[in-house]
Amino acid sequence: MLETMDKLATGAGSTHFDLTTASIADINAAFDAGALTSEQLVQIYLDRIEAYDEAGPKINAVLALNGMALETARALDAERKASGPRSPLHGIPVILKDVFDTADMPTTGGYTPLKDVHPTKDCTIVERLRNAGAIMLAKVNLSDWFGNPDTMASSTLGGSTLNPFALDRTPGWSSAGTGAGLAAHFGTVGLGSETGFSIRTPTSDSNLFGLSTTSGLISRAGQMWSYMTGERGGPMAHSVYDLAATLDIIAGFDSDDLWTANSLGKMPMESYVSFINPDGLKGARVGVLKEAWDFSPVDPAVIEMAKQAIGVFSENGAVVIEPVSLGIDLPGYLANNGFPARFERVACAAVPLAPRRRVPVQDGGGAAFGPRGRAGAPGRS
Repeated sequence: MLETMDKLATGAGSTHFDLTTASIADINAAFDAGALTSEQLVQIYLDRIEAYDEAGPKINAVLALNGMALETARALDAERKASGPRSPLHGIPVILKDVFDTADMPTTGGYTPLKDVHPTKDCTIVERLRNAGAIMLAKVNLSDWFGNPDTMASSTLGGSTLNPFALDRTPGWSSAGTGAGLAAHFGTVGLGSETGFSIRTPTSDSNLFGLSTTSGLISRAGQMWSYMTGERGGPMAHSVYDLAATLDIIAGFDSDDLWTANSLGKMPMESYVSFINPDGLKGARVGVLKEAWDFSPVDPAVIEMAKQAIGVFSENGAVVIEPVSLGIDLPGYLANNGFPARFERVACAAVPLAPRRRVPVQDGGGAAFGPRGRAGAPGRS
């Protein structure tokens, strides 16, 4: 586990700013106190990347760095001094899973043939983050979008990413670089993406908070994705506040991704941050799935940690219902019903979404009409 601390005094006395525990709100307080600048914050992260990603334990999370990050930070510091911050994310460094288009860094999906490919413009949510004053610091590794690497936290371009908490363990699937990069404190917040569980797994494995957003809440325009109705992006961070503050910036309708029309009329008028409630678990009903304990091999230490985590719900006023059962052999079911491949998901989405047209087909000696066929053959849908 990485054990170094990045601290600086925030004024007279013994009060300190600790990078490893600081939220966006804490960072803004340090900005306001004059104890920290965005330029200094970016440099701290760059130094950590050099010390722990490129050397030392070689976490291997970062695929590309933004060479203009320090210059951008200086400009945002000057803007803050002259006219105040644009948003809570003003001057905050962000790391991005390498599926989100950035005009100033390559977007590769971790796939070697796409090395050094630069998009012509930012994706929608990156553009929104920049407009809010956030700094796109780095693009990070992922499960290869097109290739077949050795492990699930690996790409043909970047190789395997390690878990900063235990170098012999995985940092999770797919959004692995975002999880590992945040766990190693290479940025303040990050973006991941998910089709099945690609935000939630690295969030868990890297001891973070992550939000797999409702499909349609966040635009996918300019993002690599494979599943029309299920693909979604979302923030990953060290606190619920940081998730909500980031969601306030990136959520909402985008005319370049009409699936986000599903969010119209369903978003709150207030900031997502305003709904953070320390007593929010009181009265909540939480079910514990019986079959979740049926998988093997069993690591007793992990089981104990899971049970301790479940206990946190009841300690905070939730009603824990255990067990809740599906009544099936869940490990056996999953073994026999594997997660569909990307091309299978694309094919399934294409059928109902493709325009259907009626064309003449031959049926015996006469003509008939069928959907999407070629003349002389049965139609196929």
